Amino acid sequence: MLDKGFNTVLSLLPSNQNQQAYEGSGLRFVHVPIEAEIEPEDLAGIFALFDEAMDRPGATVLVHRDLIDDTVVGLLGGYLVHGNLIEDRIVATSVIQEIAGRPLGPEGRRLIPSQSARK
Repeated sequence: MLDKGFNTVLSLLPSNQNQQAYEGSGLRFVHVPIEAEIEPEDLAGIFALFDEAMDRPGATVLVHRDLIDDTVVGLLGGYLVHGNLIEDRIVATSVIQEIAGRPLGPEGRRLIPSQSARK
């Protein structure tokens, strides 16, 4: 595999149209199809697939979606809490806003859980 700086693609696209190209390039592919608004009760299943993308030693993950919108930024902020990287959702919101370079709207904020479901 050519070193592209990442070795896993976490696709949030509704379809898996790029899966063969990614896998043909030697990349691991994890598909989390996001087609509509995400409900908070869907987060556990989504974050389980994020965990799958990150579960190998040395995993470097590229998140792929057409737009970097509140859904993507909110999910990444939510994963900070889910993955026990940051305990406080307010801090996670602040950190992900700094990374994204913009404020997070209410659609994204509701995707950041108040605490991790896993301990």
